Amino acid sequence: MMQNRKKPAYIIRLVCVCAAFILLGSLAAYAWIVFSIQGQMLDSPARQRKPSLAASDLPGSRIVSIRAEDGIPLYAVYLPGHNQAGVMLIHGYQSSSKEMLEAARLFNRHGYSVIVPDLRAHGQSGGEVATWGVKEVGDLETLRLWLVQQPEINPARVGILGNSMGAGLSLLYTAKTDKIAAVVAVSPYDSLENLFSDTISNNPSLPMFPTLFLYELSMTLRVGTNLDSISPLHQISRITPRPVFILMGGHDDHLDPQGAYRLSHAAGDAPRVWFEPDGGHCDMITRWPQKYEDRVIGFFDAALE
Repeated sequence: MMQNRKKPAYIIRLVCVCAAFILLGSLAAYAWIVFSIQGQMLDSPARQRKPSLAASDLPGSRIVSIRAEDGIPLYAVYLPGHNQAGVMLIHGYQSSSKEMLEAARLFNRHGYSVIVPDLRAHGQSGGEVATWGVKEVGDLETLRLWLVQQPEINPARVGILGNSMGAGLSLLYTAKTDKIAAVVAVSPYDSLENLFSDTISNNPSLPMFPTLFLYELSMTLRVGTNLDSISPLHQISRITPRPVFILMGGHDDHLDPQGAYRLSHAAGDAPRVWFEPDGGHCDMITRWPQKYEDRVIGFFDAALE
């Protein structure tokens, strides 16, 4: 009789242990899936990259290869201007320098020298991991140092413009140096946490919890730094009183458009914001070219005079 009473308790414990192992196994498998998905934001094999801007796309330009601090080659196209001011044009995620062709033509038409790089792990630049600012901030400084050595450039008259990820990197870099006189951020992400949240929201098969936590953990482990240090929202206040111009479309299908106002508020000394209600992601230069020219070139003309 004693053995019969103990048997159900033993079975219950066994079932609980099995259920716990199944739950832990399921969580581990899900974590591995999320880590793999999140890893796609960093890994960039050369075979998957988009074609780079060529010198033939910009008559009068030349190809530049510059070594980053860790030795990887950074590919860029440089087109000299005549007004002694220079602008660095930074493309977006999984894109290349070719994305900035129209902007390069526009700036050079107004007399600006422009340097248009492929970010690390993009285009023809070296590296296979995009670190979302950990390495790229140093890369942008390396490019600036090369730029200001050109005889047609006044080192005090250098600005930067970036699209999407390039916009976020431009804000991060400007916040960490006093050598950039003005910055334009076109469709920037405001923080990595909000970027991850938007990415998860756009994928109905992924629940917000625990996916967001796993995304943040994965990114922290992979890049080896606190995410606040590479989130523009937490760094933009360091830019003031230098001028900042943020462009955002109300129909951006990659990012939360309200991120532009969160950045503006965090900046302290409120930057200029061009919020186009019908705009999409980084499309103002093609949909409203005259407005873009008047506002963006006008901004740099005033800031880099």
